[in-house]
Formats: sequence, structure tokens, C-alpha cells
Amino acid sequence: MSQSPEIQFDCGPEGITVSVNGYSGPGCEQLTEQIERELGTAGERIHKPEYHDPVQQQHAAQQKAGQ
Repeated sequence: MSQSPEIQFDCGPEGITVSVNGYSGPGCEQLTEQIERELGTAGERIHKPEYHDPVQQQHAAQQKAGQ
């Protein structure tokens, strides 16, 4: 059984930081898209090293396709 993605919110003086754990690639941005719209204009977007992991991206695409 694979781990579900986790969305973490950190509130600080500079604003809210949203990070995704357990997911990689462009799909993580899709997970937070609605949240970002509700919170307002997104600031700087910083990708974790996992974002660029092709193995994780392929696995996520297969899960989305129901394979």
C-alpha cells in the first residue's frame, strides 16, 4: 500500500508556506492549486528534490491512470 500525499501548512510572519510530502512532480502543484487560489497570490515556488525524480513521477502517473 502506498502512502497518501500529505499537505503541510506553516504559518509565519512572512505568510503561509504550503508543502507536499509523499508526492513528486507536477502533480504536487495540482494538489495545492485550489488551496493556493483560496489563500491568494502565491509567492515563490520552491521545488524539493523529489519534484524532479522520474521514478516517482512515473509511479504517480500510473496511480492516476489506475494501473
